[in-house]
Amino acid sequence: MKGLYVHIPFCRAICTYCDFIKEVAKPEKQTRYINALIAEVTMAASRLSGVTTLYVGGGTPSLLKEGDLHALFQAIYAIVPRTQLHEVTIEANPEDITASKAKLFKSLGINRVSLGVQTFNDALLGFLRRTHKRDDVKHAVNHLKTHGIDNLNIDMIFAIPAQDEAILNDDLKTLIELNPDHISAYSLIVEEGTRLKTLIDKGEVTPTDEDTEAKMFETVMDTLTNAGYTHYEVSNFARPNRQSIHNRIYWENGEYIGLGVAAHGHEKGRRIANTARVKDYIERLECGRSPIVFDEPDEGLKDSLLMGLRLREGVSLATLKARHGTDVFTQYPELKTAQDNGLVEVVEGNLRLTRRGVLLGNEVFMIF
Repeated sequence: MKGLYVHIPFCRAICTYCDFIKEVAKPEKQTRYINALIAEVTMAASRLSGVTTLYVGGGTPSLLKEGDLHALFQAIYAIVPRTQLHEVTIEANPEDITASKAKLFKSLGINRVSLGVQTFNDALLGFLRRTHKRDDVKHAVNHLKTHGIDNLNIDMIFAIPAQDEAILNDDLKTLIELNPDHISAYSLIVEEGTRLKTLIDKGEVTPTDEDTEAKMFETVMDTLTNAGYTHYEVSNFARPNRQSIHNRIYWENGEYIGLGVAAHGHEKGRRIANTARVKDYIERLECGRSPIVFDEPDEGLKDSLLMGLRLREGVSLATLKARHGTDVFTQYPELKTAQDNGLVEVVEGNLRLTRRGVLLGNEVFMIF
């Protein structure tokens, strides 16, 4: 498998917690960016050979004008035939999904939609500066399924300040009633440079403490697995045959191409990244210059462990040794201590996190 990631950096509003490369921009700038992105697609044609998944993320790709979306997908399909793509995902905000937008997605060959829901609590949505309401999610799901897109992921966040167990349980109940095939559930991370960090530093918001966060994560894991979802990656749960094909490429340290501002790729053993400034990205492509600003060898075994241990099945020790030529416990003797402390285990030849290790994953990942 080989993936293609395309980044759209535009949003209607900047969420309280978000530190991604994004901005609020007028439609004219969005179109100019899409034209630059199409130029990069053409420039990268030789690198796109063998691509089997497409993921359009952001930002908020669903806010793009119909003409811009159509032009982008047609440019990609001119190089990567639709028939060879097993999975075509686009990220979307619930309020963007009208019957017309769902129909457009279907016509563009999109067969999987990832909805940024985060919570069903309208007060918390306001705090997070999300631009949708609880009822918008149900309407979005109905529109997508009506138009033949039933492979849906819903993104959720827990450990939001002021979110208690009752709110979390209501979120999970509502989520299960919608019955998406895939769920991504993340704890809220306080990132530098965000409005959330500023509010916390000013003492206006109290972050969720670590014990409460861990208890909430256990509630999420238990509730979703009891509802029939397989917990296959630290933050991801899926119905049978609905795991994210594209994201598994990342976790298996596979090969993928990143196009768009700030996009990253992993190609032929190298880590590649584009400029992280929208203005610079556009100007480079308009002048026929490459947007790539970083191109270095990957970190081999370290990368395979950092990504692969996120999968609940873990990583094959034999495969790691064959791929990287060394034994992981020899290269990282601290792993034996982590094993003794019940954070990792070896099961049927796979090194994997224990349930305790999932809750305390940073203690394992810091080893590398």
